[in-house]
Amino acid sequence: ARYMSAFARVTQQRTLQALSADPDSLAQVQALVAHLQTRYIDWAWKLPASHQPLSAFGELAHAQFRPDDDDSDMEDSEQCAESATGNIEALRQAYRNVSRHAFPTPGFYRRCIELETDAKHLAMLHEMACRVDEAESEPWLAYLRFLAESKQLSQASDVFWRATQTIPDAEQPAFEAAYKNMFQ
Repeated sequence: ARYMSAFARVTQQRTLQALSADPDSLAQVQALVAHLQTRYIDWAWKLPASHQPLSAFGELAHAQFRPDDDDSDMEDSEQCAESATGNIEALRQAYRNVSRHAFPTPGFYRRCIELETDAKHLAMLHEMACRVDEAESEPWLAYLRFLAESKQLSQASDVFWRATQTIPDAEQPAFEAAYKNMFQ
């Protein structure tokens, strides 16, 4: 299993390197990966509570989908997220699987954060989202907003310091202004 996971990562890296010569192809592949990861999360969220825990990321390939299982279900899953009636354990196992066996995208983590309800798991997801692209300010701001709302000010201070170390100097003023606006 470890060998296959390492093999999959190397294969993904080499494929992305080969595609990087053509920016349009790379963007299409990245969009497809983001879409598939989000669909996997939405699928796991909709599983019945009695469903066995997901054992592997590959289980998605063996899933029984309804014929009407298309992008229109995204609206249903957003309504499901608002009502908090999804299968939270399947969701958690799904994002663990993707994190271990794939290269999660920022959109993947945004979707997981929308569905997750537990503060401890939310903090972990925000942390992981910031690691996807440390130079991007939006995940850091979302994490800081979450910490401020949950009154975790000492941790927010640490996260703010880490963000200022990774966000490029040219983007620092905009980041700091957005951070200050959160408290006004």
